Amino acid sequence: MFLILFTVVNLSAQEVNVTTDSSSLTATPKMVKLDNNHYLYGDTVLSREQYVNHLQSHCTLAYTQYKKGTTRVHAAIGCLAAGAALEICGSVLLGLEGGGGIRKMPAIRRAPKFEGDEVQVIGYAFIAIGSALEIACIPLWITGSISRKNSLNTFNTACLERDKTNIALQLKINSNGLGLAVSF
Repeated sequence: MFLILFTVVNLSAQEVNVTTDSSSLTATPKMVKLDNNHYLYGDTVLSREQYVNHLQSHCTLAYTQYKKGTTRVHAAIGCLAAGAALEICGSVLLGLEGGGGIRKMPAIRRAPKFEGDEVQVIGYAFIAIGSALEIACIPLWITGSISRKNSLNTFNTACLERDKTNIALQLKINSNGLGLAVSF
């Protein structure tokens, strides 16, 4: 759990010389490459914000794929945080009950007495639900990261091919008969 959080913090803390001049991004889109978690647009290194703006202006298909991936990664981070909080609360409940300390707290002394092992059951339930949330965050994180990386391939294949001005004359057969189709 802490390894994942450290990785996220570590990746966001890397220093890179990034261009802030948007005039270097030409009107005709070029291929974008991912090298060592940096987006390369020709010889220019793009920040994550510039990459997202570039996707938004040149390829809505890749942009929506990137945004869906980002939403999944953010949901995974939320699940991870909620799971960790529940596990900590469950551990605290088990620790306090085990030492008899929960009845020594002033607010708890006035509360109704628990019969049997309710506090332990609640503590174990918190730990189980927290663990389930942490396990659920793994596929969300993986699919979100893959979707964000695949947005790059979508941009380079679908959107760049669409922007080329190749005019083709094709012979098509449809329900109306035989005809010529111009695709551009």
